[in-house]
Amino acid sequence: MSHSATSREAARRIGGYAARLRTKIYMMLLAHPEGLIDQQIEELTGIPGNTVRPRRGELEIMGLVVDSGKTRFTKAKRSATVWIAIKETI
Repeated sequence: MSHSATSREAARRIGGYAARLRTKIYMMLLAHPEGLIDQQIEELTGIPGNTVRPRRGELEIMGLVVDSGKTRFTKAKRSATVWIAIKETI
């Protein structure tokens, strides 16, 4: 998949910032063992939804976040996946 020049530039500029956002989201999910939907992550962290979703997706790819198999309703009464953090083992 080829990304636009603006997308590549944004990714380059976000650099270590993306890692900090992933950490913030991961820590929030660890603090909520019952899990959270993306909208709740957004509200609790103050990170915009359009940033939460890709960072949470990266955590999922990394094996640190998984679909709980449950759903909750968003404020708009739509069903949303409840995500839970997997504790990293050393």
